[in-house]
Amino acid sequence: MDKYSLLVITLFFLLTAFHVFSYFKLPGLLVYPLVGLIIGPSFLSLVQDINLIYSLADFGVIFLMFAIGLEFSLSKLLIIKKYVFILGFFQVACTIAIVFSILFIFNNDYLLSIILSIIVAISSTAILGKYLQDSSELDTDSGQKIIGILLFQDLIVVPVLIFLPYLSGNEVPDTYSLFKNLFLSITIITLILNFGHRPLTYLFRSTFKKKSSEIFSVLVLTITLGFSWLTHYFNLSHLLGAFLAGVLISETKFKEGVLKDIKPFKDLLMGVFFLSIGLQVDISFVSKNYLHIILVTTILMFLKFIIMFVIFRIIPFAQNKSNFKASILLCGGGEFGLVIISYLVESKFFSNYQLDFVIASILLSMVLNSLIIEKFNSLTNLLDKLNFNKKSLDLYKNLAKFSEFKDHIIVCGFGRTGKILYENLKKKNFEIVLVEKSNKNINSNIKNNFIHGDASEIINLNSAGISRAKLLVITIQNLFESKSIIMSVRNLNPKIRILAVIKDEIFYDELKNLGATEVISTNLEFDLMLVSQSLLLLNNSLGSVMSYMDRIKSKRYELFKGIDIDDQTKIEFYNEINTKLLSFEVKQNNKMIGKNLKFLTLDKFKVKLISHQKFGKRNTLPEANKIFEQNDLLVFSGMEDDLVIFEKFLEQ
Repeated sequence: MDKYSLLVITLFFLLTAFHVFSYFKLPGLLVYPLVGLIIGPSFLSLVQDINLIYSLADFGVIFLMFAIGLEFSLSKLLIIKKYVFILGFFQVACTIAIVFSILFIFNNDYLLSIILSIIVAISSTAILGKYLQDSSELDTDSGQKIIGILLFQDLIVVPVLIFLPYLSGNEVPDTYSLFKNLFLSITIITLILNFGHRPLTYLFRSTFKKKSSEIFSVLVLTITLGFSWLTHYFNLSHLLGAFLAGVLISETKFKEGVLKDIKPFKDLLMGVFFLSIGLQVDISFVSKNYLHIILVTTILMFLKFIIMFVIFRIIPFAQNKSNFKASILLCGGGEFGLVIISYLVESKFFSNYQLDFVIASILLSMVLNSLIIEKFNSLTNLLDKLNFNKKSLDLYKNLAKFSEFKDHIIVCGFGRTGKILYENLKKKNFEIVLVEKSNKNINSNIKNNFIHGDASEIINLNSAGISRAKLLVITIQNLFESKSIIMSVRNLNPKIRILAVIKDEIFYDELKNLGATEVISTNLEFDLMLVSQSLLLLNNSLGSVMSYMDRIKSKRYELFKGIDIDDQTKIEFYNEINTKLLSFEVKQNNKMIGKNLKFLTLDKFKVKLISHQKFGKRNTLPEANKIFEQNDLLVFSGMEDDLVIFEKFLEQ
């Protein structure tokens, strides 16, 4: 068969398979090995020049490793480091240890057992990443656990690629060779990651200025293949170089442009790589041993599920209802296992029987994992329906309990911060509803104000009277939970004020953009308290210190921006120890609307108006004839008792 006919037939099979896989909601990635199997020597025997396919596949695997490196994010790793280095480590270490022990008992082959256990431990980043993105679960607790574990699996890629050249033989390498290879690898990786960023940035910036997509594409290809050649030159895996090139670019601002630019030929070459995997499968072998393949694959997937589920159960911070789902999603095999196999094919590391069995098992696990993922959502919906009566009963109880609450406060999380907030707000006689996942710290005094559940779930927010609440405070200090809560709340009540507490200040803008009214960083507040106490101990006056703190806070917190007072006034105010502040927003139907300053009779109440923010415009003191309007923000000063009486007057 000539090459044009082969190309047309291959494309026909690909299109047909894509339609079928789309119908059954299977990942398109698995279409290529299936078509490779169909056109390969074991079925239709349409492919004559298999070596050409293998040569193209080699480029495909290079770009697969480049793509894995490109998706690897050091900043993301640091954000969810707890999930990466604890959950990820235990998942990989336990899986490798258990699978290795089982395999070694049966075959007594050290190298084979270690390679196969690594292959089993790795899950599919492509399948799981796409699923989490399509289902909008990237920022959920389950999604973040999975991403964290996948990131650690990406880290495992590095030592595997370092030692693959030595492990490709049938003999255990000597200690000297291993340490020499390790030292050389660490040196090259360190040099690349420390000194490669600046020249790459310069190259991309210069190329970008030329506004030529062709030059940009050639540059990406050159960098990828250049790094591959560099590591290959030092007798290391060429795949390691491609991975490092991706990691370097992932930390630049050109990452998105590179991803977009390489996508066409990356998808093509990766498709060829997976096609070559299918060409290697002997369909007669599969038909004879399909029961063994299904049995072994099922056992290994179940073993991975059990390992992951147990890890979730024994690690305190990972214990919640998303464990089962995350364990299910992670039980399949991954594309990196196929990369390892393709690297070792030429060395005859695997026998024909082992090669066919392992490839078939990996592909089957990826298919089964995809089907499980699809059916899991259906199962979840069924369980929700079966549990509907209990949820409904809880909902009705809570709706009845808090039905009379209006302009109340909802506090999400009852840890140390939540407790302090609750106790102090209660002293001010505010109505408060607590929403907390755990009921360990809930005593009888708090029980009447408590909802046991996830604050991001609509059912719990409605139970808490979110539509009637005045303020919602998130004290959880977990970025992903906070994001989930804010998005849910904003859909239910766009007007409610949301105060979020977060540990790191770097997430301030992210939460503000989602809809938080204000975001407090515990790290920032600690730093500010340290500065203020240091200044006081250095004999600075209270007024000058507090005025200085206000200037700093006004650059961050919106509510401080409304108090636009000159430094001298602030100093005078703060030096009056007993003086307090009252912030008041003029709401709809308030009696102040349409009135001027004289209406307030400030002298009668012994209070002062020190700031008037009008419709977002900063104005320290209004003129006497200025008319108050809805949404005006007023700040008064005075003695605490006087301000309490005055506030009641304003709210009448």
